[in-house]
Amino acid sequence: MDEDYYILTLMAVARELSLAGLTRADVQYCYGGKACSVHLVGCTVYPQFYLALYSCFGEMRGTTMLADIGNGTMNILYLIDGRPSESRSWTEKQGVNQCVIATRNVVMDKFGVKIDDSIIEQILRTGTAAIGKPYLECTTAVALHDPDLPGHNPHAHILLTMRSLDEHGDWQYKTEKEYLCVCGDEEQGFTADEFDHAKLDGWDKQSLYKVGRKKVYMAPSAAEVIRYCVR
Repeated sequence: MDEDYYILTLMAVARELSLAGLTRADVQYCYGGKACSVHLVGCTVYPQFYLALYSCFGEMRGTTMLADIGNGTMNILYLIDGRPSESRSWTEKQGVNQCVIATRNVVMDKFGVKIDDSIIEQILRTGTAAIGKPYLECTTAVALHDPDLPGHNPHAHILLTMRSLDEHGDWQYKTEKEYLCVCGDEEQGFTADEFDHAKLDGWDKQSLYKVGRKKVYMAPSAAEVIRYCVR
């Protein structure tokens, strides 16, 4: 264990002991001028949002799903009557960045202009930014899903796992996204893991490009030789 984290752990334990009016255990050290002794019986690691909601767990009954949506990942933890289920905790590779990418692609497809991610993030945080009105309205429409601005049904899309639920609310088996790939005149779908091997055999992912007013799926190698072809 890193020495800094060890010291921080001892500090946290000392505070917990102080709340319980205890100073006796097996590990001896000093904190705040007081001698402490601690007996550690185990350690369990949970997602970072666990402690943020700890004080609310006593009010949670039945099955509760907690989701911490970050920039690149989303942590999920199930609670059963306020108690965490260690076997039902995992991380999905979804996050706010997926919204940024989707917004950037829509603006590129509509105007042929690439907006910097920092501008999109500012709009997501504040609702505005120092950019032209058409770009701002397009970005806001994607983020809030309200194409009839100034707004008739504004609502945000929350990214969740792609796994389905059964009638009891239990997760089903995970599904994987397939990429439509091309090799010569052949087309075939591959998952991300399958594509890592297929690309060694000459397969290439196809993406949506805009050629004039048309939208066409093609490989990057094919798009490079076409003038005015943008992704």
